[in-house]
Amino acid sequence: MKKAKLPKISEKEFQAQVLQFAKLHGWRTAHFRPAMTAKGRWVTAIQGEGKGFPDTVLVRGYRLIFAELKAGRVPSECVPTVEQQAWLFSLGKVAET
Repeated sequence: MKKAKLPKISEKEFQAQVLQFAKLHGWRTAHFRPAMTAKGRWVTAIQGEGKGFPDTVLVRGYRLIFAELKAGRVPSECVPTVEQQAWLFSLGKVAET
């Protein structure tokens, strides 16, 4: 039996689908996306220790989700950076309390 192939989708398209789905199901959503500076550098404006902060926040009732969405053709393209992993670990520790 052949494995079903998933359609190729960009991270931007995946992000849009997640936000649309969440909104349809009553979630409040926020997505932090980078923008290009006049010097051609991509940055996300944030103050403090923001490097790696999850780019997606969802909340509904008493539920809160911080997510770093990834889309790629191979698993190695879908791994959060060290900074992203650190943020997700720290946020997860709060959820345990």
